[in-house]
Amino acid sequence: METTRFRLALVQLFVERRRHINLERARSLINRAAKDGAQVVVLPEYFTCMMDPEYFVEYKETRNGPTCQMLARAAHENNVYLFGGTFPEEIPGSKMLNNTCQIFNPKGDVIEFCRTGFGVCLDLRYPELARLYAMRGCQLMTYMGGFSLTTGPAHLQLLQRARAVDNQMFVANVGPATNNESPYVTYGHSAVADPWGNLIAETGSDEDVVIADIDLSLVAETRRRMPIDSLRRNDLFETRDLKIKQD
Repeated sequence: METTRFRLALVQLFVERRRHINLERARSLINRAAKDGAQVVVLPEYFTCMMDPEYFVEYKETRNGPTCQMLARAAHENNVYLFGGTFPEEIPGSKMLNNTCQIFNPKGDVIEFCRTGFGVCLDLRYPELARLYAMRGCQLMTYMGGFSLTTGPAHLQLLQRARAVDNQMFVANVGPATNNESPYVTYGHSAVADPWGNLIAETGSDEDVVIADIDLSLVAETRRRMPIDSLRRNDLFETRDLKIKQD
């Protein structure tokens, strides 16, 4: 039987220049989240280095590098599902880099599919992605994004709550804590919104672990109370999943 209740933790990490320090700090906060009862833990975008092209190049790595190794151990040791934030991944034979996220099960294995949707950074601004995940049956969206001190106060929670209300699902967003010495200063303010658009857990700009108890039965209850999908004008507009062959 699938569980409908679980504890979610968002790790709002203070990211500094040195990768090994960031990895150790992330490991410690994952442990803390697990001790607080979290079964699903989410790390922020670019948690291994400061957000700047210079640091991306300096700390690029492969998918089996030190970040993957630490995350696999942390997931296994703490018996949690772990959304491993993102890190700059080296592309062999190219000067380009990937902004890579790996997801681990409690055995420490990388998994390619789960019933939780996820997006990175600007993905929060596009309602179509969350809509596609909702169409695939996801009831929780997790976004890993480092909004700036300009866009964060104006847009972050507005967009997060909108995605929750649009799809009547839980929406979590986690970003790095504010570091005023970084070339790109992030806003922090990680939070979880419920299917009605209420923020049920949030934090400020400092390093923190945000804990939220998720009850997925609220998704069905919200959709029953306000059945907006049954009123959708699919004769005028529709969102298509390009991964699925169209008739």
